[in-house]
Formats: sequence, C-alpha cells, structure tokens
Amino acid sequence: MKSFKSFFNPNYGFLRAVVGIVAGLVLLIWPDTMKDVIVRIIGGLFLVIGCVSLVIYFINSRKAEKSQSTTDKVKDNFSAVNAVLSIIFGAVLIIIPDVFVGLLLVLLGIILVVFGVGEIFTFISARKQAPIPWYMFVMPGIVALCGIFLVFNPHESQILMFRLLGAGFLAYGLFELYATIKIRKAIKEKLSESHVDPSKELVEEVDYEEVKE
Repeated sequence: MKSFKSFFNPNYGFLRAVVGIVAGLVLLIWPDTMKDVIVRIIGGLFLVIGCVSLVIYFINSRKAEKSQSTTDKVKDNFSAVNAVLSIIFGAVLIIIPDVFVGLLLVLLGIILVVFGVGEIFTFISARKQAPIPWYMFVMPGIVALCGIFLVFNPHESQILMFRLLGAGFLAYGLFELYATIKIRKAIKEKLSESHVDPSKELVEEVDYEEVKE
C-alpha cells in the first residue's frame, strides 16, 4: 500500500505542468526575442561556470605553493584549460547568439521528445495501478513528434520553429496538468475502494466464531 501511495507524487506533476505552460506561452508570445535570450542565458551560465572554475584553480594553486604540497599538475592544467574554454564559449554565445540558434532548437527538440516519451512510459506504468484510457497516450505522442520535427528541421524559419516549440511545451504543460489531476483522482478512488473498515473485519470474525460453536 505504501508503494502504491508513493507511485504518483502530484507535486512534481503540477510543477512540470507550470514549467511547460510558462515556457510555452513565453515562446509563443515572444519567439524572436526569446531565441536570443535563451542562447545568451546559456552563454552566461558557461561564462559563470568558467570564471568560478578558474578562480578555484588559482586559489588551489596558491594554497599548494604555500604548503609546498604536491598536486596532480595534469589534472590542474586540464581544469584550467576547461575553465578558459567555458569562458570563451560563453562569451561567443552572448556576443553572437544567432550562430547557435539552430543547435538550440535541436537540443530543445530532444527535450520535447524526452518529455513526450517519458509521459507515455509513465502512463504505461500507471495502467498497472489505475485505469488509463487510450486517448491519454495521444498528446504525449504529438509532443514527441513535434520534438522530432524540430530535431530534423532546425534551419527552417526560426520564428516558426520557436512558435512550434512553444506550442509543444504549452500542450505538454496543459496535458500534464490534466493527467496529474486525472491520475491522482483515479488513485484516490482505488485507494478508497481497497480500504477495509477494521470494525467490519471484527464483526465477521465474531460471527464466524459463533457459527463454529
């Protein structure tokens, strides 16, 4: 019973739904602006990670010099090179985001495919615990197909592709919200049906003893 209750946590479903709906609406309303903003945000993350890694490298190097302890120079040099490359890559993403928009569409398309296929597998598992109608599998399939289309057509009209991406995320978010509510309701109904009143069990045992005597 405990594993059955923990099978579906509605909080995560609602969170995924909110993220999908917000991302979908933003991409649908501001597709031209968001394509550059997303790339620049990713570039900023690379830049910050690279700078932090480089600072850590210099701090560790100074500590090693003061303590005169031996360190793995190959590993340290690799960390420094990796940090510098992250800084350069982040700076390029921020300065010329248009170059990487096609790659971004491919990556976001893959995310859509993962979301859609993951939802299908979730429903397959859920069918063992609660009845899931066939039409619940349709929307995740459409979301996955949108992702596949984006993966293989990243260089089409970027505005159109980002709107398609936004529509895919919005559809996923709305359907995730509907599915979370529906599955949660189905699980509650099954739990209520499987619940047995202990007083009834006691009455049945007493009656059985009386008949036996």
